[in-house]
Amino acid sequence: MAWACERSGAGALVDLVTVQKLKTDAEKNSFGEVLQDDPNQWEAHCQEWAEVQLVGGDEANQPSQQVAVRRWAIRLRFNPSTFAITSLMRAVLPGGEVLYITRAGDPTRERRWIELEARESPDGP
Repeated sequence: MAWACERSGAGALVDLVTVQKLKTDAEKNSFGEVLQDDPNQWEAHCQEWAEVQLVGGDEANQPSQQVAVRRWAIRLRFNPSTFAITSLMRAVLPGGEVLYITRAGDPTRERRWIELEARESPDGP
């Protein structure tokens, strides 16, 4: 994937992205599952400038319909907070889109960038 920040530096990091994690005291349903679609169950982990790209989409089968699932790529500067991002977290874009992180890592192991893969789904993770 071609990243603009590789060509033009930090000037391409134009989206202020909030990464959220589930609260440690998150409410659970009667099955013991955390209610991840409730926005009150999440708290901020970090807020960073990022380069965000929409990379594609898929369709998922629901019991009564098919729904669109958009896939995103997000690149953040490496720091202790971004290095701690996991696939149990989610990212909120400036436009309000909620993206569930599916992969996070330092692709070159140079401690320069953290790349996230995420998906936006109307029904949560």
